[in-house]
Amino acid sequence: MLGNFEGKHLTDENLLSFRGRLYGIDTGDLVSGNWGASAIGTIEVLPLEFTGLWGGVENSLYWDDAGNMSVTGEEFGLIGAVTAPWNGPSDMVAIGEYALSPKVGPLLWNTPVESYNGPLGNATTLDGGAFFGDTVGIWNNSGMNGVFYALYMDPDHTVGYLRGELTGEYCDPIGMWMTEGLLTATPVESMPEVDPEDFNNGIATDIFEELNFIGDFTGHEGSIQTEGPVGRYYSPTDESTWGLYHMIFDNGNSYDKPQDATEWTGKIWENFQGDGEDYYQFLRIDGTWLDGEIRGALYGHELTNDYLSSIDGDFLGVYTDIGDGLGTWIGVSVGVAIDEMNNFNGLWGGGDGSDGALYQNQSGNMAQVDASYGLIGAGISPWENSQEYVAMGKYTRESEGNAYLWNTTFESSRGYSTPRDGGA
Repeated sequence: MLGNFEGKHLTDENLLSFRGRLYGIDTGDLVSGNWGASAIGTIEVLPLEFTGLWGGVENSLYWDDAGNMSVTGEEFGLIGAVTAPWNGPSDMVAIGEYALSPKVGPLLWNTPVESYNGPLGNATTLDGGAFFGDTVGIWNNSGMNGVFYALYMDPDHTVGYLRGELTGEYCDPIGMWMTEGLLTATPVESMPEVDPEDFNNGIATDIFEELNFIGDFTGHEGSIQTEGPVGRYYSPTDESTWGLYHMIFDNGNSYDKPQDATEWTGKIWENFQGDGEDYYQFLRIDGTWLDGEIRGALYGHELTNDYLSSIDGDFLGVYTDIGDGLGTWIGVSVGVAIDEMNNFNGLWGGGDGSDGALYQNQSGNMAQVDASYGLIGAGISPWENSQEYVAMGKYTRESEGNAYLWNTTFESSRGYSTPRDGGA
């Protein structure tokens, strides 16, 4: 018997890396028998800069219970990296244990993460920074695949967010798991008035209720249903104009899928008008739907008269096929939301459809049949620099048919005779 071995051991201060060679003998035949072996190799002890806790909550592993996220266990452990990600891209390792009530099908982990300093017993990393966030992923066939998002403050009070993709494995006989990934930091602002030790306690949270959702598969076939995602935004302070989001799809979710479809699209939207403020949100998810696992990228915007938000993230979920293309599913999306001042603010179609006509071809004539209206916006006005703008809104659709021509005005307005920067 000959073989190689390698492994990792994580404490709250060090990462130990094992590597070596295994030698052994067996006394049986090809079917059964006894064996013995010994190994020789090296252990490398690496001090950590980036340290934290994974989990520690009672509910973090979920199964698809008729389209609802039902708890089946929890996973918890330590997080470590030799180099902190705010000093450059960093290889993170997380190792821990799990307790699980077996359920049929893949599972979803949905788990909080935060910094922890073992020697000091506080919520910082060993190098004096701090972080707080979420990790989400698919737990299936002894493999782990997911993502990591967190707000952070480095020892010099620079604040931003961390992101990384995770891969790993779990082992039922011993009830342990390990996952690894490359974390990168995106700095956003400086907060010299806040100490890293207090950073996690000052994080502000804003809950959002059920949003509108509709989804389908390749070629706009089939359907993907949910009563609407719920979740939260969280940011460094109440005054922050950026942060992370955590969105849960868990409300009797179902689908009707064409047999060979493996790609899907979801759309999330919300809007309201009133009290002198208009608000529109439109998000899109594009991804794959295969072998019990759902993946996707979420992207889109929120637009008001005052702010334009850019939203980007990841979607991970699992599904259960109940036959004839029908089934149920659950999912979670996590990502980043960044606001900027809407300096090129204005109205599309007069803001109420009065100047936002939709036309159809009727015997070679343009026939006005419906209307569109909404807002336009950009962080920088186009006379300052070339700039993409965003327009979002609603439309009325009372006529039959799918092809329209829009012929629409847009103008500076929203209570201002000019855009915010003084142009028109």
